[in-house]
Amino acid sequence: MHCSTLKDRKAVSPLIAILIAIAITVAGGLVVYQTFFGTAGTIAKTGTIQVVSADYIKYGSSGSQEFVSITIKNTGNIRITECYVTFYGEGGRSFRVSLGAIEPGQSKGYSRYNPSGWDIVCGKTYPILIEVTFQDGGNLRQTITVTSHS
Repeated sequence: MHCSTLKDRKAVSPLIAILIAIAITVAGGLVVYQTFFGTAGTIAKTGTIQVVSADYIKYGSSGSQEFVSITIKNTGNIRITECYVTFYGEGGRSFRVSLGAIEPGQSKGYSRYNPSGWDIVCGKTYPILIEVTFQDGGNLRQTITVTSHS
């Protein structure tokens, strides 16, 4: 009967062991890299806007004329593919305009004198609805209020 001892066993070559350890390290590093940067890229995408200015102005000799304006800035890092603004006046009357696409960091504005069939009262507060669609499919609806002045 033959008894085996530790000396009789063959070990894995040190060179092969080093290659296996390097392969495991590289594979683990790739998994960590992919997980971190995949998550970081998703988190970093933001769709936000800032209303830079909004005005309702009543003017003219008898206060018979109106002026409305708004400027919106894309403060996120996702392209806005469409931006609609709805201005509300007296009696629930409104009109809607499109500002179109707005690139990240870019601002777009709209202004109009004497909107047809529309009226505001000096000193009264009115809502403005902003509806945005982002390139990634996200949507944003924001309502602000503006007090008209002369």
